[in-house]
Amino acid sequence: MKTRRSYTSKANRLGDQIRAVIADGTFPQGEFLPPETQLAATYGVSRVTLRRTLDRLAQRGILERVPHRGVRVKTALQQTPPHPLPPVRVPPRRSANAMRLGIVLASTPDEGLVLIQEGISDFARETGTEIQVFSMDHSRVGLVADPDVSARTGDPPCDNNLLARPERTGADGLLILPYPGPDRLPDLKSLAARRFPAVCIERRSADVPLPCVEPDNAAGMYRAANYLIRKHRRPAFFLGMRCDHFADAERYRGYVHAMTDAGFRDHIASHTVLHELGSSDPAYWTEERKWWHGYETAKRLLANQRPPISVACVKDYTAWGLYKAAEELNWTVGRDLFVTGFDDLTIAQLLKPALATLRQSMHEKGYVAARMLFQWIKSRRAPDVKRVRLPVTWIARESAG
Repeated sequence: MKTRRSYTSKANRLGDQIRAVIADGTFPQGEFLPPETQLAATYGVSRVTLRRTLDRLAQRGILERVPHRGVRVKTALQQTPPHPLPPVRVPPRRSANAMRLGIVLASTPDEGLVLIQEGISDFARETGTEIQVFSMDHSRVGLVADPDVSARTGDPPCDNNLLARPERTGADGLLILPYPGPDRLPDLKSLAARRFPAVCIERRSADVPLPCVEPDNAAGMYRAANYLIRKHRRPAFFLGMRCDHFADAERYRGYVHAMTDAGFRDHIASHTVLHELGSSDPAYWTEERKWWHGYETAKRLLANQRPPISVACVKDYTAWGLYKAAEELNWTVGRDLFVTGFDDLTIAQLLKPALATLRQSMHEKGYVAARMLFQWIKSRRAPDVKRVRLPVTWIARESAG
């Protein structure tokens, strides 16, 4: 019985991940998925689990099997538009002594958020902790008796004053996931002043007063930029977003340090190309073509350059857009253009040539944040360590040369 539950859980989580990459445009309507062997290796599952998942998605009309050709996307998954939210309804606990963690969402799902929630769910399963998922914008919400089906219930969403009135959630503590829009700093400071247990997964600014779990963004980008500089013996470009999000600012800081250490400090300004939007802008989060902003920025860059050049991109989606712009101009990645990304999302492995990138464990971010919050609630003492930086791993692939 335990084996079957684990097997079913893997299929559910894999289904969520595949739905997320369809929704973000990685696999648009009518496009065939990669071969099963490649997909199984990408997601780290057996082909049996993969086939079970693909069959479920086909039954729901999202995918379809085409004889002798493979599996293709039948239905494009649209992001849910925002709508007014009624007050939160707090479901009863399964037991009087059960701890309940609230997950605060404020964006449509994507691959990263799915993996973060998977990490939270795994911790909750190990400790017998309940999870309740809330949205400050437009996702669904409900008490999750089985963490494997997180956010699939039909309970009403909560109101937009969730952070200002956390006691109304019925949760013992809150896990605040990355979100668009205003930084909500006054609400976060209020949570800290009231000593309400809350942990942020990534922070919008350096002024956030709550404990936070995040990847080592600066060190990771330093590694990528330094690789390009040393490998090709020239300054590297930085392609990114306006740095109004702490994660983006940290990644840019790593790039600046790498250029400075290599003796290219005077080239930093001329080699920095940013989109006018920032990662915290709702227009960025709601864009279904996740590569679009990278594409727009890359067109500006390539129009004024001659090959070969090297480009460190702020994230994998940005690099994806660069690939598309390069293809239009007949630039060849790995020959005319050497590229790195950041995050190691599914698209990094599917691009041709495969994208060299920094791998951060989204799953670990969720797991570590849940453990930190759990220990805070259990001990009734705020964590001594306020910032947990998780290491990132350099993944060398063909795009970087």
